[in-house]
Amino acid sequence: MGSNFGIAAQVEVFILLTDDDEFSVGRSSQARRPEVRKTLIVGMETLSGRYLSQAFSRSQSVLGVSLSGGQLPRHGDAGPLYPISEAAAIEFLKHEEIERVIYCGEASQSSWTPELKESRFCSDTQVLVMWSRVCETCSTSFVFLTADSIFDGPWMFHAEESQSFTETPWAHTVRAQEEIVSYNERALIVRSHLLGFAPESLLTTHLFPSATIPFSSEFSVTQHATPLYAGRFARMLEDLLDAEPVGLLHLGGGERISRTAFLSQLEDRFGRCVNSPTLGEEKIVPCRETSLRSSRAKPLLKEGLPGIEDLLDDIAADLESGVAAHFSEVSVDRHQQVA
Repeated sequence: MGSNFGIAAQVEVFILLTDDDEFSVGRSSQARRPEVRKTLIVGMETLSGRYLSQAFSRSQSVLGVSLSGGQLPRHGDAGPLYPISEAAAIEFLKHEEIERVIYCGEASQSSWTPELKESRFCSDTQVLVMWSRVCETCSTSFVFLTADSIFDGPWMFHAEESQSFTETPWAHTVRAQEEIVSYNERALIVRSHLLGFAPESLLTTHLFPSATIPFSSEFSVTQHATPLYAGRFARMLEDLLDAEPVGLLHLGGGERISRTAFLSQLEDRFGRCVNSPTLGEEKIVPCRETSLRSSRAKPLLKEGLPGIEDLLDDIAADLESGVAAHFSEVSVDRHQQVA
């Protein structure tokens, strides 16, 4: 797929951090003009990081760093990333005059994620704590993205103060991370339920014939949520941050739906989904209600909370444009993407 939709084309600057506590800045050959405002996205290879990089780079300079090392996505000559010390991170934020750091880690995975693995959290928590502390030191705004996967039933919309938590190891770890970040007075924690295209994501699994991702049936027809397309979330978050909120906010979709009902609507809109199970194949489990009430965020937004039809329209637009295939890292003819 063409690079018009890739992170390399959208993000002006990416970071090369070395193991000797120094930093250097590499610039894409397709870099745009410099902007005054600068945002650093930690975890730009994640689903949320990809969409935030794309959306924010339209109005400001976006810098990105990987969570786990290796090469930054879509930067063939970027070079490897190594562990960075707190001192080097502080030096970098001050040198580049970063206005805001957005952390997109494991906790941003929603309750419909095919497989939530708490084993990934050990190094993730260490990196999170470091960046939160660095932002405090530099008086830099810090945004931590988490998700609805900490909640459980009964039938309800969960407000920010809801205590209806699920008792899974995953939820305990996310809640612990939120508590750590809450001590940062300049931090904003945003819970959502993001759907988007990325390797192994729910939409990639179901809409691309070439996706060979095993399907997990550990979901119930009664598992409801308030999904929001990641591309629209990124635009809404940018508007939200203009108000400079701190604390905890929910930013989910405006309509509650079960996972099975959503997949049915996805099939009605785009044809037979790959890996789509029949009702009889789904495991019926006790109700899990993870829907979010976003009433605190609504007055700060420039648009209303989108419904399921809006979500499907967003998916259709990115399938047609090629963004979906590119972010999913699959090579398919866009006209053969769905049946």
